[in-house]
Amino acid sequence: MQMVQYARALTNESIIDVEGLVSLPSEPIKGATKQVEIQVRKLHCVSKAYSLPITLQDATGSEAEIEKTLQAGEPFARVKLDTRLNFRKCVVERLIFMSRNIITRNIIF
Repeated sequence: MQMVQYARALTNESIIDVEGLVSLPSEPIKGATKQVEIQVRKLHCVSKAYSLPITLQDATGSEAEIEKTLQAGEPFARVKLDTRLNFRKCVVERLIFMSRNIITRNIIF
């Protein structure tokens, strides 16, 4: 139960190591390219990704996909190019400041 809670707390795009037993499922897996499953024994987060204000699906949706989901009653977020570029700029600036901080702390005078 603790592993399930730990896995749910991970953000999308996080890098993880999984150790487990590969087996054949009792029922076919819908929407999968390979018909195998992993019975997870150990799960370790190598690098946790930042939570993004927009999802990858939101950012890559075309106008046709957005209209299709709106007609189906499943709202799809519209993310315009300027929003995508502004968010990317913020992440890059944050990483630059983090790098400077790490370098400054490790310099011995």
